[in-house]
Amino acid sequence: MKRAKITIPDMQSEHCRTRVQNALGKLDNTVVHDVQPGTAEVSYSDEAALIKAIQDAGYSVEHIAEVSATGSNLQFKTNINCEGCIARVTPALDAAAGAGNWSVDTAARDKVLTVQGSDAAGITEAVRSAGFRIEKI
Repeated sequence: MKRAKITIPDMQSEHCRTRVQNALGKLDNTVVHDVQPGTAEVSYSDEAALIKAIQDAGYSVEHIAEVSATGSNLQFKTNINCEGCIARVTPALDAAAGAGNWSVDTAARDKVLTVQGSDAAGITEAVRSAGFRIEKI
């Protein structure tokens, strides 16, 4: 099986994420690892079935990027705590890590920013330049 991060730009609300997670969870030979606003990370064997399931749920697939199964994610504690904060930091993080390669868990106490395989110093600078606190976990 391949592991990939899928960019799904029109999947933003909790309702949307639940719909996509349920659609992907019904696929044979597919494991859903994470679903965040705009992205899903899965292990799969049939890319066409994956895309079809997302489209049948009512969403579009912008990009599928293969990622390491062992993961090279960086995690940081931040004070990015709402959708407005995410909107403010998005241009800086997209430039530093690439669109779809990062997510913020605003429900977590530590507001955890997870970035797929990137430069910690560059991410730290990008987040600070957008006006937020950041600390590597």
